Amino acid sequence: PNNGKFSVTTEQSIKGQLIIYNHLGQKVYQNTIENKQLDVDLSRQKPGVYFYQYITFQKEISSGKIIIVEY
Repeated sequence: PNNGKFSVTTEQSIKGQLIIYNHLGQKVYQNTIENKQLDVDLSRQKPGVYFYQYITFQKEISSGKIIIVEY
């Protein structure tokens, strides 16, 4: 769990899109990862479970969930 501020780090410098959805499937964040790290700020979103997809420009997809809590 985190407060909505975190970094995404990739093992290689593979460009791609990070997309984050809320529990209703609404897109709440989208950004391109150009280097190995991207700083994400979802602190204005409500606490809860969010789902992410990381799609490289080679069409490889990774997905998972993020839990935001109030501190």
